[in-house]
Amino acid sequence: MTGRPGRAVRELGRKLHGSKDSTNARRRRSRSEPPDRRVDSGLMKPVLLVRNDEYETFGVAPGALAAAGCDIRTVNMTVPGAEPPPLEEVAAVITFGGTVNVDETDRHPYLAVVRELTREAVERRIPYLGICLGSQLLARALGRPVFKAPVKEVGFTPLRPLPAAKEDRLLSLYEDGDLVFQWHEDTYDLPEGAELLATGDAVPVQAAAFNQRVEVGQATEIDAD
Repeated sequence: MTGRPGRAVRELGRKLHGSKDSTNARRRRSRSEPPDRRVDSGLMKPVLLVRNDEYETFGVAPGALAAAGCDIRTVNMTVPGAEPPPLEEVAAVITFGGTVNVDETDRHPYLAVVRELTREAVERRIPYLGICLGSQLLARALGRPVFKAPVKEVGFTPLRPLPAAKEDRLLSLYEDGDLVFQWHEDTYDLPEGAELLATGDAVPVQAAAFNQRVEVGQATEIDAD
């Protein structure tokens, strides 16, 4: 992506909080961290980061949220016995990507837990950002099918924001043709009432908004690791 992934996640933080900095939240997450981690400055309820893959990280998201003054709490759902905190304890939810299929709940039971968490967040109107697999989980939580995309998207591809993106604080950061990093082979139908915010040259659904929920197909959190 062309330098905007951190800005997009940071903008979500600014929607939830002012611009005060949380120094402790700048510490980066490593693959060896415990399944449930809290970085708390006492300024607000934390943003919950949900990890859905053993080998993925949260990328630029923790630092971007810290720059917006947000506290964070993380949960690695691939660790046996891991459970997300009650939604009463968080200000927003960001669900990240992974290599598993959204419907492989028999092989990966935690996916059903994350789907239920997503459904509950929607019911409670808690701000939610679904990235890659996270966007598919949101679609499935709202009863929409997830299926093979016309092509497998791997690498950098141009994003095509639609006019509605100009009114969205996240997607308005992107211009037509900005390169975003992709690594997926599935796509989904939009939930009823959702608004398409961006499309792509090969896969139509790249970003959409549903009330306070935003779903994006590309890996907006990606960093050099």
